[in-house]
Amino acid sequence: HYRYIMRSSIIFFVLVQVYLGSASLHHKITYKSFHDGLRECAEYYEISNCTLDKYIAESYPNIEPVQRLIHCTLHNLVSWTDGKGVKEHVFRNFFVPAVGDTCYANRTRECIRSACHRLDHGNHFARAYETFQCYYHQWGNISPKKQFIPRTEYDFDTLLLEVIQFRHVPECELIEYSKGNVLDQPNFAPSYLLGSVRGGYYSLKHGISLENLYTQFGCPELLTKELKQCVEGVVKQYCDDSHEVKQFVTFKNCLNSVIPWYSRVVAVSKEKLYGKAPCKSCVAAKEVPYVVHHVPASVGAAPKPYYNVDH
Repeated sequence: HYRYIMRSSIIFFVLVQVYLGSASLHHKITYKSFHDGLRECAEYYEISNCTLDKYIAESYPNIEPVQRLIHCTLHNLVSWTDGKGVKEHVFRNFFVPAVGDTCYANRTRECIRSACHRLDHGNHFARAYETFQCYYHQWGNISPKKQFIPRTEYDFDTLLLEVIQFRHVPECELIEYSKGNVLDQPNFAPSYLLGSVRGGYYSLKHGISLENLYTQFGCPELLTKELKQCVEGVVKQYCDDSHEVKQFVTFKNCLNSVIPWYSRVVAVSKEKLYGKAPCKSCVAAKEVPYVVHHVPASVGAAPKPYYNVDH
């Protein structure tokens, strides 16, 4: 009787560990808070914790080391592109506006227009710093929560290449992908599920994450009521089918015309088959202007700070 109890206890313990392990799988998904990204960059620049805490206490003073630190942090959170500026659909996640504040987005955009209009296009440190200050004072308080970190374009293409390798997609199918014949190929549906789970856009427990897809791609349609209803309709209709079927039909019916997954599969397949196309603009590359928002001919004064104001 004692041996039976011990054996049962061991089996139960193993099952619990297996369950807990599967429930905490990270796949290739990254979550960071703003201060996670900030402290990582502080290490890169050999800034001590004491100095960093001083910068934070002083509301990030406008000095060159802090400018470099903020620029690094925005890159670290995949929320900034030199030459283009802030990715609002990403960086917004790290700030919490006050309840009842409905003007935070417009205030922040106006602040960025005003602050960056007077800066040289090549001064990326100062532009990133001023953009951060606009979010810090106009969008809301810094959130302590960890947020989903999207992939860079390179990392997203790498994810698709990994999926091709994991599924061992044959060359004949890659050729069809490269021609644009994607959806009807035998490996696409399971590959799409694999990439969605590994990338953090779908989980077997919670289903699709439109929020993470929006953070990745920035397509406003992902947050619309119509698209949400489309997804819910597929889940309801195919409730007894596999995750693979539900994800494939969701992509085909709801997402294919919204997110660039299809086009990236085509591009990545071409690159894998034929190599990367030579850069046509490498010889005479030009500085790309910032396109955060249209800057009018006459830019008004920046709005007064709304959050994190020294009294």
